[in-house]
Amino acid sequence: MEDGKEQGLLVKLNFEKVYDSLDHGFLDFMMVDMCFGSKWRSCIMSPMLLVLVNGSTTLLFGVERGLHQGDPLSPFLFNIVVEEWNCLFQKAYDENLIECVALGDICYKSLTFDSWMI
Repeated sequence: MEDGKEQGLLVKLNFEKVYDSLDHGFLDFMMVDMCFGSKWRSCIMSPMLLVLVNGSTTLLFGVERGLHQGDPLSPFLFNIVVEEWNCLFQKAYDENLIECVALGDICYKSLTFDSWMI
């Protein structure tokens, strides 16, 4: 691309804290696609909580959005959603629509977490 004649594509993604605001419908779709059972999915999609007050528990109540911001499980669920993006990237690579993602002299053909580890 130095001579200006080659076409290229630059994608900049900002994943910082994005896992705190996942689309829960798409997350559920991906969990079904990855063969998560209904019990696992219901724990994520419609969790029930109770609170301990003075040693006694309250009645169960539902949580509106599922996980709260900063939940330790959020990054793992985010990885499930990003897997679909990686599949689209891989399909574009397989169909010769893109060559790779080049960072310096290294050309990545996959965007999975393990492919970025050195």
